[in-house]
Amino acid sequence: EEIDVVSVVDKLSFTINNRVSTLPNNPSTRDKQHIQRRVATAISRKRIPNSAGKGIKTILPVRKNAHSLPETSTSTKRKGATTSDCRNAKRPRKYKSGYNTPYKRRMYGNSSDSEQEPSEKRNLHNNMERQRRIDLRNAFEDLRQLIPEVSKKDRAAKVLILKEASQYCDHLTRTSVNQQKHMEDLKRHQEWLRNRVSQLRRSLAAKR
Repeated sequence: EEIDVVSVVDKLSFTINNRVSTLPNNPSTRDKQHIQRRVATAISRKRIPNSAGKGIKTILPVRKNAHSLPETSTSTKRKGATTSDCRNAKRPRKYKSGYNTPYKRRMYGNSSDSEQEPSEKRNLHNNMERQRRIDLRNAFEDLRQLIPEVSKKDRAAKVLILKEASQYCDHLTRTSVNQQKHMEDLKRHQEWLRNRVSQLRRSLAAKR
């Protein structure tokens, strides 16, 4: 709770004026001294109860300004310290970015190598693809010479070669099956002939 100092002073002056108005118009020296003592006693009594009885301290505006100045200076110092800390925190980042420049140079320096590697891979891939096409062409040419239907032709399409090769494979398969059956028949006939020869020999030996 704050105390209005101006209102207290006004009340004191009003009380003093009321008391003085009751005094005579032409006081003597003794009366003047008596009035001064009463005024001093009244003022001292007004000050002591207000300050000690309620336990309230009166703070003048001048004192408030005096206390506020150090706070503003302290806040200004804190703001300055915060700004300096922010600047100091930003400086290492600049240093780090400068420290990373050699790595970036190495990356940029290796860019030519990275560009050369794809070109070498591309050339290698092109050479392998070219060789694959040559081998495939030679394989079709060898296959064409093995097929009787297209071997007499100078040139033949790959589709035709594959078609004739498929038909020729089927023909060879059927021929192989037929020959296998004929071979089995020949083996059976050969076995019968051997048995017949052995019988004739035994009969000839018995007649002797």
